[in-house]
Amino acid sequence: MAAFLIVVLFFAALDVRKTGHLSYPTVRLVLSGIITLGIVAILKSTFQTPRPNEAEVSLPFLMALKNVDYFAFPSGHTARASVLASYLQERSPRYAPLWWAYAVGIALTRLLLHVHWLGDVLFSLLLGSWAYLLVDLTRDSWLPVYQKTVKLLGLEVFDVELVR
Repeated sequence: MAAFLIVVLFFAALDVRKTGHLSYPTVRLVLSGIITLGIVAILKSTFQTPRPNEAEVSLPFLMALKNVDYFAFPSGHTARASVLASYLQERSPRYAPLWWAYAVGIALTRLLLHVHWLGDVLFSLLLGSWAYLLVDLTRDSWLPVYQKTVKLLGLEVFDVELVR
C-alpha cells in the first residue's frame, strides 16, 4: 500500500508541477484507489477467505476488519495494480499492453508466493479497472463537490470542459 501511495503522490506532483493542479485522470486515480481500498477491506472482512496454507477462522466483522491482511479474497495488491494500469492506460494509451502486463505480473506474483487463490487475483484485476471506470461514470455527482472544495481551499481546478 505504501508503494501505491508513493506512485499516486508522484503523479500528483507531476500534474501540479506541469499545470498547477491535479489532472482529471489523477483525481480519478486517487478516488478509485480509495474506493478499491474500501471494497477490498469490506470483502476480506465479510468473506474471510483463508490464504493458501492458512487456517480458516471466523471473526466478528469489526475484528476481521482490524485483521484484514490475514484474508485472501480479494487481492489488494492486484486491485491497486489494476487501478494503476487503468490510469496509465488513459495517460499513455500507446503503452497499454505494458501497463496491463504489470498488473497481470503482480497477480501472478501473488499466486507464485502462495498468498492468494486464482479467483482472488482474477476478481481483483476486474475490481480495480471497474472502480476507475465507476469514478468516471459518476463524475456528475462528485465533480461539483470536488471543484467547490478545491476552490474553497484556494487551489486551482482543472478545466471541466476537458473532462467531457
